[in-house]
Amino acid sequence: MSKFQFNLEQVLKYRVQLEEQASIQHAQAKQAHDIKKAELEELKQLLQNHEKEWSNKIEFSPSELWLARHYETALKEDINITTENVTALYRELERCRNELIKKAQERELLEKLKLKQAERYEYEERQKELKINDETATLRYGIKPV
Repeated sequence: MSKFQFNLEQVLKYRVQLEEQASIQHAQAKQAHDIKKAELEELKQLLQNHEKEWSNKIEFSPSELWLARHYETALKEDINITTENVTALYRELERCRNELIKKAQERELLEKLKLKQAERYEYEERQKELKINDETATLRYGIKPV
């Protein structure tokens, strides 16, 4: 019995490579998103600490007040910019995730096709073998008249 060969094996290998690349891109996008999200949390914590520190302070000089307001304004601006970056990175992460799902589905489709073709091939080979055995038995023992 000859060995089954899937005629789309090269395409399957290519689809596996595409899925691996999509997986790497997804991991990179997730890492970038997580880093930027941590940065955003750090900025929010800095702002919260700053507000807490200044709410407890009783006396300020005009220069301290000016400096504190500018620092708070800069922190809020950084938070807004970082929030926009986190949102953009989240969209990219979702795009990569959807691309990974699509590539996985394409690979799975070919793997199912390969499996079905292998099953059909094995069935046909068994049928050929049975036919040969039947013919051999018929020829060996011959048909006896009744």
